[in-house]
Amino acid sequence: MYFYLLKLQANKPMKKYYLLFFISLACSTVAQEKRKDPVLATIGKEKVTKSEFEYVFQKSNGGWDSAKKQTVKQYEDYLNLYLKFRMKVADAKKAGLDKNPQFQKELEGYRAKLAPSHLLEKEVTDKLIEEAYQRLKYEICAGFIAITMTNPSNPMDTAIAYRKLSAIRDSIVKMGKPFEEMQKRHSMIQNDYNLDKTIYFSVFDVPSYVFETVAYNTPKGEVSMPMRSRDSYFILKVYDKRPNQGKIKVAHIVAAGAKGKIKPEDSVKAVARINEALQELKTGKSFEEVARTYSEDNTTKSNGGIINEFVSASKLFPEFAQAAFSLKNIGDYSGIVRTPVGWHIIKLVAREGEVPFQKLRTELKRNVLTDRGGRTDYYKYNIYAERIKKQNNCAIDQKGIDKAIQMLDTLISNGSWRLSLKCTELNYPIMTLGKQKYSAYQLLDYADKTKPHGVKNPKEIVYGAVLNFSREKALEYDQIDIEKRYPEFRYLMNEYRDGLLLFQQLENRVWKRASEDTTGLKKYYEAHKNEPNFQTDKERLKATIYTTTSEEKRKQVQELIEKKLSRDSIAKRMNKDGVNVTIEEDYYIKGANKFVDMVYEKELGQAHVLPEQDKKFIIIYTHKKYPAGNKVFEEVRPMCVTGYQEQLEKEWVAELEKIYPVKVNRAVLETLYK
Repeated sequence: MYFYLLKLQANKPMKKYYLLFFISLACSTVAQEKRKDPVLATIGKEKVTKSEFEYVFQKSNGGWDSAKKQTVKQYEDYLNLYLKFRMKVADAKKAGLDKNPQFQKELEGYRAKLAPSHLLEKEVTDKLIEEAYQRLKYEICAGFIAITMTNPSNPMDTAIAYRKLSAIRDSIVKMGKPFEEMQKRHSMIQNDYNLDKTIYFSVFDVPSYVFETVAYNTPKGEVSMPMRSRDSYFILKVYDKRPNQGKIKVAHIVAAGAKGKIKPEDSVKAVARINEALQELKTGKSFEEVARTYSEDNTTKSNGGIINEFVSASKLFPEFAQAAFSLKNIGDYSGIVRTPVGWHIIKLVAREGEVPFQKLRTELKRNVLTDRGGRTDYYKYNIYAERIKKQNNCAIDQKGIDKAIQMLDTLISNGSWRLSLKCTELNYPIMTLGKQKYSAYQLLDYADKTKPHGVKNPKEIVYGAVLNFSREKALEYDQIDIEKRYPEFRYLMNEYRDGLLLFQQLENRVWKRASEDTTGLKKYYEAHKNEPNFQTDKERLKATIYTTTSEEKRKQVQELIEKKLSRDSIAKRMNKDGVNVTIEEDYYIKGANKFVDMVYEKELGQAHVLPEQDKKFIIIYTHKKYPAGNKVFEEVRPMCVTGYQEQLEKEWVAELEKIYPVKVNRAVLETLYK
């Protein structure tokens, strides 16, 4: 609703009321489709169903659980507001505002911005969250062989890497060569995941989403097909796939915690220290007390050895993980466990089993959106876009591609990328997607904007662009019927549309008229001037304060005042090249403004020059004093505008109620949220 906030701030006081109403109501015309959905109310011939009202009410009142706790009276009060809102939108449509070209352009612009993000959320983010949750249930141990590419954007380099890796895989799968032997001989990347069969990983643990996906899709004991990551091709072998053991919280006592090689004499001391700690535990001393005395982990010993976060097996040294996850009961502790950083005794503090999806969803979404391993872009282009292409029978015309290459060859030879839609050959279709056709011109224009730096070969440029071009167009094509596939998107568009219509009709029927109808405002003033808000028991001085930052500008202002120029004319002349003078005019009681107080008793109808004040030069023109009693019209004009707006709206609503008679079914009203 930020759009409405900006517009409402720029208008008159009454509009603040509508800002609150827009936010609470969300301008929604949503109707949830349910069977046997009873009619709650009618507005003329238009129906408001029970499910529709329940949707908008809960959206504005803290959700379904909160809405269920409200009273029938609260439902009724909100329904009255909602029905008036629906009347006003209907009146805007009757006036033809929804047919206005500027309105349609703004609505389409909003759709163009909202549709891609909505589809990304539903078709990519939500599916990645669900996928991550399912993968989280398992841990994988795998090794891989990777062949890196010198220039990943060069089709020749990528082809060489692919052929080499395919030959390596054939040696393993068809000729029986040991995977580990081929791995050590050929893999151009070596790391712990590659060489250590005791290391397991789960979702988000490895830096590549492609690697993670291939690992989860490859059966245990099998070797994957070659797959490309950003700058290499790889195959992997899944050694093991086991259920995720969940997360545990542990405490530990560690001796010789220095990472790396340690001296033999230090090892002897460390073993003696950890054995002594174990004996202390066996005598009945608490784990916390022994940890504070013996542990060499300065980050945990003061806390009784407790590692303050829950951890999965994949985050721990394999030896540590095996011992920790073998502990069955809370409070049990292990024997002495050796890891690369020392000797440990481990205590089980807490265990976390499988966490329900809804409880984990926020954390999973955060990990997905931080784009760990490039998963969002990969899924968007390689899975989602490819699915759209398949569903809509995407076809590439090879003749058109060849013509595009020939044309590009000619353009490059001439040293120019001057594309022209008038060129018949460039209008040749190179791709169809559903009912859409795309020309060679569109492909070459895309290639020109996206081609890698330094690539000049026409075939490389065109073929390098075809795949991404087809995917980009597929993502655009999928937006065409989004309203049909996603009711919530249609609801959002309805909200925005009705908000625009209501705003414009209020501008026409209420706000603009209240601001410009001086006769109506004065009539309102005369009718209300004896009310308390229009009264005062204080004398006021009407004064205009001119403030400048230079003596020269002050003199210029003084000369213009003496020439009887109006306040607005002075502002226009003095500020034509920047703000040189600020002007404030109001009705001041004594004590309200220290500068006005300095001239309060001086002659009226005169410009009074004040002594310099903190490098400011001030002139105060005193107009007239007003006695206690009725405030004059100009004093209370803002209140008159607000009150007149309320009056005009009430008159408008009364008019609408005659056009759109309202009937509420109280029997249905009393069954809301039941």
